[in-house]
Amino acid sequence: MHRFVLVAVLLSGVPALAGEYSPALAVAIKERRDACAKQGGRSTAGANFIRRIDLDGDGRDDFILDDGQFRCSKGAPGWCGSGGCSVEVFLAKPDGDAKSILTELGGGYAVTKTARGATLTVRTRGGPVTYRFADGCAIPVKGGGERSC
Repeated sequence: MHRFVLVAVLLSGVPALAGEYSPALAVAIKERRDACAKQGGRSTAGANFIRRIDLDGDGRDDFILDDGQFRCSKGAPGWCGSGGCSVEVFLAKPDGDAKSILTELGGGYAVTKTARGATLTVRTRGGPVTYRFADGCAIPVKGGGERSC
């Protein structure tokens, strides 16, 4: 119960999704809100800031944070730069938490679901980079990128 209340407080102003966020995801969101507040701003998030989707086929919801959907009323968003905004992927762990396994800077992303699983393509400055997810890792399949676990 306490974890749910803490997460609800941390996420006020962020679009709600059914169920709880993992503690790791809640911390990542809090970092973004705190960075904005430190600049004297107020944070808001678009409806697509957080996406819940099973990326690795384990039956648990994973999460994608698209910082291009996060705004601060004062100053530039902290997770964006000249190459775009970060897209961060959190894979669910069996204990109910999640682990950040990929952060890619770009101008948005697309998820493709196939019979073999999901792929994530991030539009980076150097061109699109596509990853698949298995064994707790992001594995590049097209366009560069690095394996990350």
